[in-house]
Amino acid sequence: WAFRASLQPSKPAPRRADRCDKCGKTTCAAGWNWNSDHTEKACHRRKCMRAVGRLPPLASDKVAGSTDAALLEIEEVLGMRYCDPSQMTAVALRNPVDEDDERLEYLVSGRFGSGPDDRGFHSVAWVFDGDLLDHVDAEEVKSAMQTYKNRMDKEFAALADACDAEM
Repeated sequence: WAFRASLQPSKPAPRRADRCDKCGKTTCAAGWNWNSDHTEKACHRRKCMRAVGRLPPLASDKVAGSTDAALLEIEEVLGMRYCDPSQMTAVALRNPVDEDDERLEYLVSGRFGSGPDDRGFHSVAWVFDGDLLDHVDAEEVKSAMQTYKNRMDKEFAALADACDAEM
């Protein structure tokens, strides 16, 4: 029996709790995600992993969130929002949006690039209302907004008619 006892696997060493450098969460992670020079570690959360370069950036980060991709031309306004749910905590999602967290953005289909001399690329991205006029003519913005408003008026009228028909 002594020989058989020596073949039994030993218990693994207990994992040590450590703190994520990005979100501060204390965890007993089996493996940390490190940046390229091993100076920062991140937990398993996607946001933390992106921060240390273990996951590629989101497409929305590449277009709307970067300074080198500005809106150059509006083809169409597709929507609007007052907050970005992907940037809200779980608690914030369950409660009314705080006025401090409200930021008006428009979902725009158009040409993005680094400036008027850049041929740019086509994309769809959320653009802050204050950034609409940076590189786009005011009349172009006004026309796109009017077209969007007309489309929304038709959608709301159709919804109201459908609600009236249900009553």
